[in-house]
Amino acid sequence: MNNLANIDWDSVKAFIKGNTLLCALAILDLSLLFIAIKFGDTNESMQSQISSLQIKEKQIKANLEKLVGLEKHFEILKDINTVILKKCINFGKKTKIYNFLKEIDGFLAGNKLNIANTNLYDINRGQNINFNQDLSEFSGDSILANYNVSFVGKVEDLVSFLTQLNSLPYFTNLQKLEMRNNQRDDGVLLNVNLSFALLGKIQLKD
Repeated sequence: MNNLANIDWDSVKAFIKGNTLLCALAILDLSLLFIAIKFGDTNESMQSQISSLQIKEKQIKANLEKLVGLEKHFEILKDINTVILKKCINFGKKTKIYNFLKEIDGFLAGNKLNIANTNLYDINRGQNINFNQDLSEFSGDSILANYNVSFVGKVEDLVSFLTQLNSLPYFTNLQKLEMRNNQRDDGVLLNVNLSFALLGKIQLKD
């Protein structure tokens, strides 16, 4: 306060009047300095926002790439599902099952095969169903059918049967195989009992 009291204000006024342009430039410089400081803060804020947006953009692009990758995987799974369904025997058409059993019965010429279906398991519902019941409510479901086959024959007959069973265009899985010697006058034969599972579907409308 004492320093302000010692200022010769008349001299200051005279200096300003005599150097108007210089004083104006000094005031302009100070104004620009404050503006620059203000815009510097604003610029840093904008740079921070731009960086944040760039990070979000990269994240979005990465997520989009993942979605495209997932879409390709879904297409592959869809194709695999189509292939599997084509190799599933249709339990919705009883003629299909009849022809299937007739084909198996013809595997061994002159040998009597005993073929029996033990159960049908609905994979979608997780329950056993009856082949002879109304299957309309199960349309579209996948089925696992278990079959037992028994016959008497030579070792060559067993090999032939397994080869032909494996050559069927369906998904079959041998689950159990039992063999016992059967002594006869014409030589030693085998009593063969085997079980296999068959993947199927219930498709009432093609």
